[in-house]
Amino acid sequence: MGKVFEGKLDGKDLRVGIAVSRFNSLITERFLEHTMDRLTRSNAAVGAIDICRRTR
Repeated sequence: MGKVFEGKLDGKDLRVGIAVSRFNSLITERFLEHTMDRLTRSNAAVGAIDICRRTR
C-alpha cells in the first residue's frame, strides 16, 4: 500500500507542472479541470502552475 496523506493539504509554496495529453482529450481536459480546482482550493497560486500540452 502507498503512503496515506491526511490533514490539511497546503499548496501555498508549491510550483506544479502538469502534462496534458491530446489523446482522449474529453477525459484529459476534465482531469485538468479537476486538478486545477483541487490545487487552487489547496492555496496553490495559479501563477505557480505550469501546463504543458504537446501540439504535435
